[in-house]
Amino acid sequence: MYIPRTKIAPWAAQLIAECTPDLEERIQRGALYRNLYLTGDENGNPATYPKTFEYIESLASIYFSPVELNYLIKFHGGGNPTQRTMGRSAAAELHAYMADASVYRAELQCVKWSLVKGKCLLKLNWEDGGFAPYVVQPEFFGVLRPDINDLHRQPAFVHTTYYTPGEFQSAFRHLPDLGKIMKEISKRGMRGRPDERPDRANALKQIVLGGLNPFQQAGNSPAMASSRGIVNWLGGPQATWDPKILATLVRLDELWVKDSRTDDWATFQMVGDVMVTGGEVIRNNFADMFDPDNQMRRLPDAFRKFNPLSGMHPFVAFSGATELEGYFWGRSEACNIGVLQMQINARLNGIMRLLRRQENPPKLYTGGTAINQQKYSAGDKPGGWFVDPSPNAKQQNLYPELPEAIWESLHEEERMFDEMGGRPPVLKGRGESGVRSQGHAETLSSNASPRFKNNALDFERSVAEVGFLALALLRAMDNRTIVAWLKPDTQNIVAQMPPDDPTLEAPAAGMKQFPFKFWHLPENVKVTVQSHSSSPIFLAEYRALIFDLVKIGAMTPAEAVEAINPPDGEDLVQSIEEREVQKAAFLQQHPEALKVLEGGKKKH
Repeated sequence: MYIPRTKIAPWAAQLIAECTPDLEERIQRGALYRNLYLTGDENGNPATYPKTFEYIESLASIYFSPVELNYLIKFHGGGNPTQRTMGRSAAAELHAYMADASVYRAELQCVKWSLVKGKCLLKLNWEDGGFAPYVVQPEFFGVLRPDINDLHRQPAFVHTTYYTPGEFQSAFRHLPDLGKIMKEISKRGMRGRPDERPDRANALKQIVLGGLNPFQQAGNSPAMASSRGIVNWLGGPQATWDPKILATLVRLDELWVKDSRTDDWATFQMVGDVMVTGGEVIRNNFADMFDPDNQMRRLPDAFRKFNPLSGMHPFVAFSGATELEGYFWGRSEACNIGVLQMQINARLNGIMRLLRRQENPPKLYTGGTAINQQKYSAGDKPGGWFVDPSPNAKQQNLYPELPEAIWESLHEEERMFDEMGGRPPVLKGRGESGVRSQGHAETLSSNASPRFKNNALDFERSVAEVGFLALALLRAMDNRTIVAWLKPDTQNIVAQMPPDDPTLEAPAAGMKQFPFKFWHLPENVKVTVQSHSSSPIFLAEYRALIFDLVKIGAMTPAEAVEAINPPDGEDLVQSIEEREVQKAAFLQQHPEALKVLEGGKKKH
């Protein structure tokens, strides 16, 4: 996209508006999906049987689980033995850093909310020397071309966040003209009063988000039951904010544009029509973390270091299980079962009313004097009584007639719900009539799982993209030393740096210490999810495959342990490598033993 070099602020403000033409519609739709997910009712009233919650939670656990997740760092052409060893060590460090920074938890939330709303995004920042993941709900995001599904192909997109004045000044404290910007914001009424666009105000009031995006004014919480003024603790709670804080919030629009001149992303941060950053120097704020003072740009080309963040932005999109071609925002899984949930609610409420009448049926009084409320109340209490002088007075309970198959229609609607969700009993861990053996159950599970496997692979691509983004941040920002251990017979070792600790004990005798840093990894590095370990639906199948490969000698025990990633996997690999080194040393001293091993039984 062509970026003008003059009058950038009006141009950027107009482009932000063009990225969010459907925001109000998406806000209302997202609120309905959220209510249906959390309460089982589109209006947020707690349902007796909120089956949609269980449905979304089960899908999310099928599509993504960080328990067995294992990343694999690869190189173009496979790499040499030293690079592969570096990749294994770097992948282990990457996994540890992401787990410590709660990146996996953020990914799980993105998977879950993309199922609820059709799309969710993860923003991975580098703050205070480590990863800082943020879950970005779709209502706080906008794209210029909603007919393009791939975020990286978008010519422009915008992310909206809200700051208190203190947070805003802290976040932009490095700006030399911060005081002038704050005066302009206050002068133009962009703080302390609602936004001019009603959809922006709705975004602040209707969307339940955490982290950087607060909303909900105290005293007006939808979690308050309007009839009695008590907290509706069965509904979906929302963050409640003091009205004074809401009145001072500053809305920041972060616009990302693909610059046709540099083929890189350009970042513009705006508060209304006030340009905060991006007006004087057009740059990629994400890539500039690697070189904030532009030192590399001042050096000759021959001395410039490769920027791992060049051409990247910090966002990764998670699309729901039902991605619509030609529509960026996707389709909620609630669309498949929403009407059935409403039917289950209606049917169950009807059954409950019928059973309640059975417990306390209407009463018919005949042959006596007029009944009044006092007499009715006395006769309705345990041990209660009243006297009627008429000898023909009679009371009769009018019990409703209960259908013989009162629950069958509800069970049928449940079956329809599960069928629309594509989850037969065998995939829910339940038995099923006609299943007579484990092999039969495994066959049924295999036939029912392709739909979930296809969707799990879509989420796996997003998980791998987060891993690659995290590795790029580590290569650019992390200067810690990683130690890889090479086998004694490894040849052509070109050390990137001297040993960090020459006295460090090797995992096995003769193994060579190979220290390196993340930025030593080659430029053609890529990150994948090993053995589809991000989804439990592949777990049993791939473990069986790995064991079969070990049996036929196509995979070593150490490679199998790394692929399965069991608890204490590093200790197991170290133990295997130590035994292999000891075995190699023994065979070198006793070559006759090798002939015995190769020829089978020893001949006398």
